Amino acid sequence: MLGEVPPWELDVRGKSWAGSLKELSYDIEDVLDAFMVQTEGLRPTNPKCCFMGLFNKTITKNNISRRTIADEIKYIKVRIGDVAGKHARYRVDDIAAQPVRTEHALGLFTLFEEPSNLVGTGEAVHNLISRLIGVGGDGVSEQQLKIVSVVGFGGLGKTTIAYQVYERLREKFYCGAFVSLSRNPNMKKVLSDLLRQIRPGSNQASKDLTGLIDKLKEILQNMRYLIVVDDIWDKKSWTAIKRAMVENNLGSRIITTTRIFKLAEEIGEVYRIKPLSPGDSKRLFCRRIFGEDRCPIEFTEVCDNIINKCGGLPLAIISIARLWSTSLEVNRWRELYNIIGSGHYFEPRMEGMARSLLLSYYDLPFHVRNCLLHTSVFPEDYKIRRDRLVCRWIAEGYVEEKQGSNLLEVGQSYFRELLNTGVIEEFDINDGSDDTVKYCRIHTIMLDAIRFLSKEESSGSQGKVRRLSLPTSEGDSWTSEEVATMCMSKVRSVTAFGPGINQMPALSRFEVLRVMDLEGCQMKQSYGLKHIGKLLHLRYLGLRDTLIAELPEEIGSLRFLQILDIVRTDIKEVPWTVAQLQQLMCLYVDHKTRLPDKMGNLTSLVELSKVSTGVSPNFVKELHKLTELTALGIVWHEINEALVKELLETLGNMEKLQTLNVYACSAGSAVELMGEGWVTPPDLRTFVVRDGWFSLLPSWISSSLKLTKLNIGVRVLRQEDMEALGRLQELVSLQLAVEHSGGQVVVGAGAFPRLRELRIRGETCQQLVFQQGAAPKVRVLEVLVNVEDAIDGLVVWVSGSLPSLEELYVGIPRCGDARRRQEAEKALMHAANVHPNRPTFHVVSEKYQEDEPRQISNVTQEIPECSTSTSMCNASQS
Repeated sequence: MLGEVPPWELDVRGKSWAGSLKELSYDIEDVLDAFMVQTEGLRPTNPKCCFMGLFNKTITKNNISRRTIADEIKYIKVRIGDVAGKHARYRVDDIAAQPVRTEHALGLFTLFEEPSNLVGTGEAVHNLISRLIGVGGDGVSEQQLKIVSVVGFGGLGKTTIAYQVYERLREKFYCGAFVSLSRNPNMKKVLSDLLRQIRPGSNQASKDLTGLIDKLKEILQNMRYLIVVDDIWDKKSWTAIKRAMVENNLGSRIITTTRIFKLAEEIGEVYRIKPLSPGDSKRLFCRRIFGEDRCPIEFTEVCDNIINKCGGLPLAIISIARLWSTSLEVNRWRELYNIIGSGHYFEPRMEGMARSLLLSYYDLPFHVRNCLLHTSVFPEDYKIRRDRLVCRWIAEGYVEEKQGSNLLEVGQSYFRELLNTGVIEEFDINDGSDDTVKYCRIHTIMLDAIRFLSKEESSGSQGKVRRLSLPTSEGDSWTSEEVATMCMSKVRSVTAFGPGINQMPALSRFEVLRVMDLEGCQMKQSYGLKHIGKLLHLRYLGLRDTLIAELPEEIGSLRFLQILDIVRTDIKEVPWTVAQLQQLMCLYVDHKTRLPDKMGNLTSLVELSKVSTGVSPNFVKELHKLTELTALGIVWHEINEALVKELLETLGNMEKLQTLNVYACSAGSAVELMGEGWVTPPDLRTFVVRDGWFSLLPSWISSSLKLTKLNIGVRVLRQEDMEALGRLQELVSLQLAVEHSGGQVVVGAGAFPRLRELRIRGETCQQLVFQQGAAPKVRVLEVLVNVEDAIDGLVVWVSGSLPSLEELYVGIPRCGDARRRQEAEKALMHAANVHPNRPTFHVVSEKYQEDEPRQISNVTQEIPECSTSTSMCNASQS
C-alpha cells in the first residue's frame, strides 16, 4: 500500500495522487456527516453501513436538501473517477510494491528508563563538572560566576548530560533550577518557572517580564546558585535570561545547552559534546536489544553497519533499537538497514537521526499513525495531557471500535503504543503503572518530523485547512491577517493556546468543526459560545482552565458531542439541555458545578467526574441508569442514610465500573459503610478514598484481585492486613494513611510482586520492616516519619531493601528539635547514597504539619476545596 512508502520515496505524481485520495476521503466524510445532521442525529452503529440507505432517508426528508446532496454526490463521483484514472496512469501499485514495514510487539519495550541503560555519558559528565568546579570539586578556587555552554546538534544527549551534572552538583549550591526553552519560547513563562524553582511558593502571576527579572536578581544577589538553561535557539532568549543572573562572587555556575556553535561562543565557555564512540554506540544498541554489551555473532556485521549509519547519536541509536528489537532476524535487519538514511529532506547534519526517528512512524499501524500526526497541533515542549489527547483522537474519528472495549480504552491502548515505540515521551508519571502515565511530550526533533509528515499528508489539499492551531507566540504558524482571510468551511479542529484565543475566528465561519479545544485560554464570559449550537458536527468541546462562567442552553443542539470538559471554570450549573446529548461519553466538571436533574438520560457516558452529592443531590437516584460508566469521581457530602445505602448499592451493581474516586469531605464517617459487607463493582481496578477513614482494612479488598491502584486511610493496620495487600498480584500503586499499627508490620518476601509506587504515612512507618525479596519493583517511596522514633528503622530498610528504588520522598514535621531533624535528614541522605541505585532523595518538611496522619495525595490529583478540618499531604510536588 502507498501509505507504507516514506515520502522521500514518492515522486511528485505519487504524492499528488495520495493527497487527492486523502482529500477525497475527507470530503466524502464531510458529506456523510451532513447527511447524519439532516436526519436528526442518525448515526449508523456499523461504520460500514449502506451509504445509499442513509442517502435515501435524507433526500426523502427534505426536498430542498435533495438537490444539494445530489450535486455533491455527482461531484464526488467525478472525483472518484479522476483519482482512479490517475492510479492507473501513475502506476501507484508499482510504487507501493516494496513497503516499509517492521513487525511490532506491543509492550515489549519498557516505558521507564533505568540509569544503568545510559552509556558513554560518564566522561562528558566528569569533564563538564571539572570545567565548572575543578577536579577536586571543592568549589572554592573560583568564586566568579562561570558559564559553560554545552553545544552539539540534536540527539547527542546535551540535555541528558546537563541534567546529570545538575543532579550531582545541586547539593553544593544554596539553590538551583533547571529550565528548558524552545525555538519560540514564552520568556515570561520560562522566568516564572525559574523563579518558582528557586523560591517555591513565590507569587509571580502579576509580574511582567521586567518585574520577573528584577525579582530574580534580588533573590540571587546573596545566593550561590546553579542554573541550567536548556535548548537555547537565539541570542534574544539568552539575553533575557542573562539579565536575571547576578555576578555576586559566591561561586555560582550556569550551564546552557544549544545546537548553535556560534551562539555557544557568545554565551560563555564552550564544551562541545562528541558523538558516542563506535564501542559505546554498540554497547548502547546491544543493551537495548539483547540486554548485554555485545550481540550474537550472526548479527555482528549488520549491527556494525547500523552503528555506522547512526553516527554516534544516542537518540537515533535508542530509536532504532526500540524498533528493531521486535524482529530478531538477520535478513529482516538487513532490509531495515537499507532504508536507514534514505531520506534527503532534512538538513544534512540532522538527516541521520531524523530518518531513524521516522522509522518508528512507519512501524505504526495506520490508525495509530493518524493519532501521532494529530500531535503536530501542539507547540514544542508542550505538556500534553493523556486524556485530552485520547478524547481528541476519538472526536476526530481515529479510534476504531473494538469488541469488548469502549473507545476510551482503545484510545488509551494507542497512547501506550506510542509510548512503547518511543515516538512520544512520558512527561509526568502519576504512579508506577503504565496505564497511569498522565502526560506526554513530543521531542523537538520528532515533532519536526511529525510536522513534515503532516504537511506531506496534506500536500493534495489544494489550500484547504483541516486543522487550525492558534499559537502561543507571534510568528509561530498563522498570522492574524491569515486567519481573518482563511476559509474555515473545511476546518475539522481548532486549537488555541494562550494568547491564540485572540485570533479565534467567529463560530459561524465553521461548517464541519469536530474539535474545539480552548484549554488554558483566558476567555471572557461566554466568549464566542453564544452561537455554539450551530456547530452541529462538534464532538469535542474543551474549556478546561478557561474561567468561562456560563454554557449557553443551545449546547443541547450538539447531538454528536462526545466530550465536554469544563474543569476549573466558573460555570456554576450545567444547562438542562446537556441531558439531551445522547452521544456524550465523557463529562468532566468541578465539584461546585450543579448537574441537570435528568442525568440518567446520558446512557452513553463512560467517564464522569467530579459529581458532588451536595450540589447535585438528585444524581444519586439517576446513577443506576448510567450502565456504561467505567470511571466515576464523586464528592461525597453529608446525605441521609437511606440515600447513602442506595448509592452504595448502585455502585456495587455497576458491572463496567473500573475506577472509583471518592472525595469524602464532610461525609467522612459514612466511608465506613463501604467497609465490611459492601458488594463492590466486579471489575474494580482503581479505588481511591480521600478525607475518609476505615476502622480496619475492608475484607473485600483482599478478594479484589483486579485492583491496580489503592489509596485509602485506615485507623489501624494489622499484620494480616499487610499480608492481604501483598497478595494482590496486579497492584502497582499503594497509598496508605495509618493512625496506628498493631505492633511491628512485616512485608514478607514475595509480597507486592508488581508494586512500583508506595506512599505511606503514619505511625506504621516506624514499625514497618521489609524482608529481602519484598516489593522488588518499587521505584517510588514516600513516607512521613517521626524524627524521634522512626528514623533509624527507615534508614535500615531504605539502605538494605527495595532493589528498584529510584525516588525517595521523606516528610519530616517542622515541629520538634531542629538539630535532631537535621541529623535525620543527614542519615537518610546517607542511606540513599549507599543504596545500590543511589535513589534521588527529597526532604519535604515544609509540606507537612505535626498533626494526625492523613492520606498522601498525588501530584496530578485534584482535591476539592471542601474540607477545612482535613488537609492532604502532597509531597510529590516538591
